[in-house]
Amino acid sequence: MAEAGDRFGLVGTLVADKYFIERVVGEGGFGIVYRANHRIWDEPVAVKCFTALSNAPVEMREELLEAFVREGKLLTALSSRTTGIVQARDIGTLTTPGGVWLPYMVLEWLDGRPLESWIGHDDGKPRSQERSALETFNLMDGCARALALAHGRGVAHRDIKPANFFVLGDMLAPGVVIKVLDFGIAKVMQSQARTAMQATGTQISSFTPTYGAPEQFDRSYGATGPWTDVHQMALVLVEIMRGGLPALEGEQFIQFAFATQNTQRRPTPRTFGINIGDAVEAVFQKALAVKVVDRYPNMGEFWTGLAAALELKEYPAIQAGETTWVRPSCPTARAAGSRRAAPASCWRSSRS
Repeated sequence: MAEAGDRFGLVGTLVADKYFIERVVGEGGFGIVYRANHRIWDEPVAVKCFTALSNAPVEMREELLEAFVREGKLLTALSSRTTGIVQARDIGTLTTPGGVWLPYMVLEWLDGRPLESWIGHDDGKPRSQERSALETFNLMDGCARALALAHGRGVAHRDIKPANFFVLGDMLAPGVVIKVLDFGIAKVMQSQARTAMQATGTQISSFTPTYGAPEQFDRSYGATGPWTDVHQMALVLVEIMRGGLPALEGEQFIQFAFATQNTQRRPTPRTFGINIGDAVEAVFQKALAVKVVDRYPNMGEFWTGLAAALELKEYPAIQAGETTWVRPSCPTARAAGSRRAAPASCWRSSRS
């Protein structure tokens, strides 16, 4: 009998002759995650099945798998250079007992829980402590530097949100290891969404509206790229500082679109009454600019600017990457990448 939440009946089955599916871990917009045991190595792994693409027509599947292989290869290369990105171990497709085709990715098993479960809210009331800009910076430093590394190698995430940061261990404090999840997946989703919608009538969302940047709702604001990650990361930082209350307010897609594009009310810390200095507020104003050409072009420049605004002592520079990104202001232009990062640490403000 399938386990509760196991709508595809995979628990108790063997995938690729080596991954024994033990239980459901969770399900999100892109897919469902299982804990499995690697029968050869006898160690736990995570198997993520991308349910959002389960209805892809047969003629699209080969192209889709090729895209996942490319992104999986990039993820493997990135995760080998930083502890801030979850490691990819394998990739493939399976057919469920009910005949459903699913692409999947095997990832390292992480003990802990998503950042979302630490800083969420209940009925509009925060269930996490409010944090200063400095504490928030220290908390997310490793993730920011991992994203800067990705940008420097030509990879943008495009779906930065608390659910895609995984906190290892049993506490949320500066110095804890936090890993970035789902790298490259939004890109694959975005590239396949239009074709899948035309072929099946099923719409696939490649980003989370609560953390959407203006250009994700309306491409007339520009193309997506690392600057999209900058905007989304700034929203996450504000949410952490607020104790778990999201920076974009609304309940429906159109409301989030209006909130993120509203030039009269930017979701910066001071908008919510958070006491920060002028320099820090200015950094958030730039990171959350509506037009992509007015925003920090990549995570490296955003994070370096925030470190300077916080007057951090001896904060190590984030080196320029190997890829030059072009920030188009029209939806027809194309993008490419921008900054690389070094190991993360906690830093002390010269004001402290």
